[in-house]
Amino acid sequence: MPKISVIVPVYNVENYLKECIDSIIAQSFKDIEIILINDGSTDNSFNILKEYEKKDSRIIIINQDNKGQGAARNIGIDYSTSKYLSFIDSDDFIEDTMLEELYSIAEKNNSDIVKCRYKRIKEDGTQTSQYSKIITSTFDTTYFKSILSLKYTSVVWDSIYKKELFSKNNLKFHDMYYEDIAFIFKLYFFAESVTFSNNVLYNWRIREGSITRSIDNKQIDDIFSIFDITFDFLNEYNCYKQYKKEFIIRCFKRINLLVKRTKEFSNKSSLPKYYKYIHNKIKTSPYLQKENLEFIKNNDLTSYLKYLENISIINSYQKQSPSKLYKKDILGIKQNLLIDTLLKDKLKDTVIKRNIELKDRFKDKTCFILGQGSSFHEFDKSLLKDQFTIIFGNHFESINSNDFEPTFFIESDKLFLNENISTIKNIHTKYLFLPKSYKKRIKEKNSSYYFYSEDFTYFNYFDKNYRKTKFSKDISKKLYISSSTLHLCLQLAYYLGFRKIYLLGIDLNYASENLTIDRDTTKYGLNLIVKDFKKAKKVFEKDKREIINLSKNSILKMFKYEKFST
Repeated sequence: MPKISVIVPVYNVENYLKECIDSIIAQSFKDIEIILINDGSTDNSFNILKEYEKKDSRIIIINQDNKGQGAARNIGIDYSTSKYLSFIDSDDFIEDTMLEELYSIAEKNNSDIVKCRYKRIKEDGTQTSQYSKIITSTFDTTYFKSILSLKYTSVVWDSIYKKELFSKNNLKFHDMYYEDIAFIFKLYFFAESVTFSNNVLYNWRIREGSITRSIDNKQIDDIFSIFDITFDFLNEYNCYKQYKKEFIIRCFKRINLLVKRTKEFSNKSSLPKYYKYIHNKIKTSPYLQKENLEFIKNNDLTSYLKYLENISIINSYQKQSPSKLYKKDILGIKQNLLIDTLLKDKLKDTVIKRNIELKDRFKDKTCFILGQGSSFHEFDKSLLKDQFTIIFGNHFESINSNDFEPTFFIESDKLFLNENISTIKNIHTKYLFLPKSYKKRIKEKNSSYYFYSEDFTYFNYFDKNYRKTKFSKDISKKLYISSSTLHLCLQLAYYLGFRKIYLLGIDLNYASENLTIDRDTTKYGLNLIVKDFKKAKKVFEKDKREIINLSKNSILKMFKYEKFST
């Protein structure tokens, strides 16, 4: 009996299928069966499968009418005879050692699931610098909450699973779009042991016209069905109250992503139709009503503000005034909680004296702003040991303190901060900059903490400065929140007095959403980030300061490229 059953649903992928199957056949771990399910392909895919069946006795072909990827996977599970299951998408491919590494870890730890990292590749197979998050946590209820609240991407193909995890719990994929999102959290709910590998072993291809790059009414319906499936499951196992926060965050984050995707993948004529359809679905969804909107405001302000913006944009297509639509669709929230009032309240703050002490503290010195792009990973980290460095987000997870310790940490994303506040308290940096709202949560009397006021007018749909990039030269008064945390880093560097700024790992040379941060980094989002950098460039150059790019392949061509040497 083979050790691993590799299950591959196939539908109209003649241009990519050979690369996928070749990568499975070439695995260093040979004791596998390869179950290829032709799901009613109308191109040459089935003929390609028959060719490979003659070449390798481990291949099993199942031919069926088109039933969808979820149904195809279920049939593959039924046919499988192995202890472990692996699911590979037929337009992707895997590294030669993937199955061997995951199987070895599973056997050593008696794991129900072993998960690796992945990278995205372009449609033509060329590499990007876009990798999934480094996982530093152990498996517990906190990790399950992260899966439920969509902190991590919901996919099944980056892991191997014990087959009994499916059979014992009667788990089947749903016959729908986005079946992974509707299913993956169940696997982690029932799993008793999960092990993580931070090796990048899976290659995820981004194709025009794929489900993740298109939109229609059925996809919109299935997003709302996922809410029902998740809610019913949590209630069935009497744990809805325990995971209510994560469930509601899940719903609002998916709606925000749905609106973004609808705008990105619709044409001008179909966009109003889809917006109206989404609007009607939201009105009837029990999970997006007043009480949960209040809940998300208190637990995930970033998603809340984005949702208000999205609602207003959707309804502006109905040819009503934005203010009227706002009052109508925010579902009866008090009139004095109009978004601009909310934002103004957040801006009311006193000057923070401790920040004033840092103004121009590092005048005429050099610093590095560090991202997680390929230029950082390829850089000799020992050169940073005696340099001033600024990091943000979860970058601290990928830094080895033996190489260097970052000087500054800054972040504004509330969801990220709420989930990682205990870890952030233990970051080895000299200076930590956090929003003022976290001042009460940091009980330690630590001189390294600095708290700043935020200006959110960039995101205020009703403000004249909506989507206008502004730059603060004095962060003791306020920091302007913009399209990414990078804008905070640049304002901080200016305030501290640095004369020369090196951008390292700020490559931004991918075409779809960045998997390491929860931001709009589609083509539209990237343009917003580039706009921030252009604003910073003008401010720095006017004061005879310089920003230099250390990534040769970065899209930030407005800065000169330079190879760093001490």
